[in-house]
Amino acid sequence: RNQALRKQNISDLAAIKARLELTDQALLSRLKSEAAAVQKKHAVLLEQYSALGKQATAARKAGNLKSVTALDLQRNKLKSAVTAARAEIKSKNTALTVVKAAAAARNKPAKDALSPIAGLRKQVTAGNKQVSEIQTVCSEADKSYKAAVKAGDAVTAAAAMKLSCTKMGDIRTWLTQIYSLEQKISAALRLAETKLPN
Repeated sequence: RNQALRKQNISDLAAIKARLELTDQALLSRLKSEAAAVQKKHAVLLEQYSALGKQATAARKAGNLKSVTALDLQRNKLKSAVTAARAEIKSKNTALTVVKAAAAARNKPAKDALSPIAGLRKQVTAGNKQVSEIQTVCSEADKSYKAAVKAGDAVTAAAAMKLSCTKMGDIRTWLTQIYSLEQKISAALRLAETKLPN
């Protein structure tokens, strides 16, 4: 019962996360490729402009005014093209940032609904660890019971049986708590599904 619900929850969580990834994916993909293409298109120009600036600075330090003047002239010829290139790159990056922010805003209600799941998962893991530890004690009690029966020691056998029964009750309690946690996870997933962007 617990494992079936856990598997269902894991599957549902993966499906919800996949749907969240798809929010505005086509638009984001197009804008990312456009931004990269514009950056690549103007890379040589921007690199050339930057190199000229570095050369002019080096020439100034060396006191070579003739070179400084020639380099500044070359830079000034490129300045309007560089300004336009930077503006184009900035506009593409701004558009990408705006769409990313819009997609994040559209996904936020669903992601907020998913946020308690991590804490619940930790509690489930802790519960499973407790069950495992109790099962070890229960197994030891069963071995002790069998050994006591073989030896004819009724008092030890009764004590071991009582311990085993007590631990089985503890296991049942933990499994019920784990199931309750899995149901809470399931409820959080249903809530997130209702808040997914269209």
